[in-house]
Amino acid sequence: MASKEERKLAILLLLRQRRKRRNKYKKRFWIKDILKRRKELEEYHRLIQEMRLNDPESFYQYFRMTPSRFDLLLGLVGPYLKKNSLYREPVSPEERLAVTLRFLATGDSQQSIAFSFRLGHATVTKILEESSEALWSALQQFIKPPTTTSEWEKIATDFWQLWNFPMCCGAIDGKHVVMQCPSRDGSSFFNYKGTHSTVLLAVCDARYLFTLVEIGSSGRNQSLKQSLIDV
Repeated sequence: MASKEERKLAILLLLRQRRKRRNKYKKRFWIKDILKRRKELEEYHRLIQEMRLNDPESFYQYFRMTPSRFDLLLGLVGPYLKKNSLYREPVSPEERLAVTLRFLATGDSQQSIAFSFRLGHATVTKILEESSEALWSALQQFIKPPTTTSEWEKIATDFWQLWNFPMCCGAIDGKHVVMQCPSRDGSSFFNYKGTHSTVLLAVCDARYLFTLVEIGSSGRNQSLKQSLIDV
């Protein structure tokens, strides 16, 4: 049986080994070298500004919206995205919105978006989370479900006059967003495509204005339209 002194020595050696292991993986840089020239080389300060000034068509393809629509959206969500920092210059609301819209327009990985904008992966994750909440807070006021029979009839009339669709009260579309299965949730989010997902669904009128939205329905619904029934 080990003596008291031998046990103390073993504990000291173990603590020293753990301390070395922590120091090994300790961050060596406050900012990575490839991120230090972000404003000079990243997409927002170079490519996007060039498209805004000289190629609006490419800007539209990049963000799925025109420069003027981008500015209008920024005016709505900008106050929610403004940050202050005592340590370093924060990412501007304009760039935060650009990161979020590019992610939504392409469905690209967060790591790829991080490299394109020369931001840290964790920073992009935080931006997407905060910007999504900001977009919902700023835009939910523009979603106005019809509340009277005459409003529904007006939508149906517009569909007939503008698109030659009779007796139509809305255009429906949606998407299964692939996700990891939530803890202890069984097959609630397991969809017919063989993946776990949450459902995004929207209904718009004949003039492209949203009238109904359903966000976060479980992916096990065999049809996106089932989410509308659940609303």
